[in-house]
Amino acid sequence: MRLPVALINWDQEKAFDRVKHKYLFEVLKVFGFGKNYVSWIKVLYTGATFKIRINGHSTDDIPFESGVRQGCSLSGGIYMLALEPLLHRIRMNPKIPGLMPPGGQYKSLCNKILLPNEDPIIKAIGYADDVTTVAFKIQDEHETLHMFHLYNRASGGKINVDKTELFWISDWLDPPHFQARINRDWCTFLGVPLDNNGRIPENELIKLVTSIKQYIGM
Repeated sequence: MRLPVALINWDQEKAFDRVKHKYLFEVLKVFGFGKNYVSWIKVLYTGATFKIRINGHSTDDIPFESGVRQGCSLSGGIYMLALEPLLHRIRMNPKIPGLMPPGGQYKSLCNKILLPNEDPIIKAIGYADDVTTVAFKIQDEHETLHMFHLYNRASGGKINVDKTELFWISDWLDPPHFQARINRDWCTFLGVPLDNNGRIPENELIKLVTSIKQYIGM
């Protein structure tokens, strides 16, 4: 029997729309952004309003109290900063395991690509609002979910358990204790479908190639 291991793709409900502004401002301060910079961000977000237009009629002003502005060039970077405390808590939690990447055991190699004293063990990967974590047993899922609950209380975030995916890479004995989609054959990571051997499934590869050809007009 191979070592039981699963990767979990956590889905965050309306992630960019739920970030509390007060939390965001505090995160910027903790990251060391200057007082003037934080003040300018506050100018963009504090007191802002929006309207909803339906069939030619607009609503009254609605306070813009949470979320980052869609389409704003600052929004992507600001959101990633808001998410970083969650990723940091997961990385620093001794109760949450991780995976050693190929070559991670070689100190000379790690010194070339990692920051000083940075652990090569991978516990969580974040890209925009996509977060993937590792679990070897049911307790790992519990602890990771607890980290999300703490983050959600502070930031206003919310996990969409119905869209969260659990990918069983090898023999897994326990079902998840929350309602999640279980994939045994393949799963999509950052837009790339991978099977439990780390390869792109042939039928999914054909779909990707076909889509690319259509996009470039071939």
